Amino acid sequence: MKKSPFQVLLLGLLPFLLFALVVWPYQYLNETVLVEVFGCGCPQIDENGNAIESALNANDITAVFWLVIAILVTIIAAILARRLPRRWLRILYVLGVFLLSLVMAKELYRHMMWM
Repeated sequence: MKKSPFQVLLLGLLPFLLFALVVWPYQYLNETVLVEVFGCGCPQIDENGNAIESALNANDITAVFWLVIAILVTIIAAILARRLPRRWLRILYVLGVFLLSLVMAKELYRHMMWM
């Protein structure tokens, strides 16, 4: 049975559902746990007026988290791409999903970044 263009579009967008599923739980975790444990990444000044740099903070964890999600979305897209009839379509689809997921990860990181 041949799929309608609408079904093909929905199947193609399916990997991006992962972003929607993890955004709110991660936001809560970031605000309640990560900032308390690792610090906010905000510039801290000591009593002499020198900036104190932390080795790892909540912003770093957030950047790594969204990069991992972007990679997982790309892996899911690569698995789904096996159903596409032409090799160039598979490559174009996976590359497009990868680039779009990187943009989404960057924007979510910027949205959740502590300053």
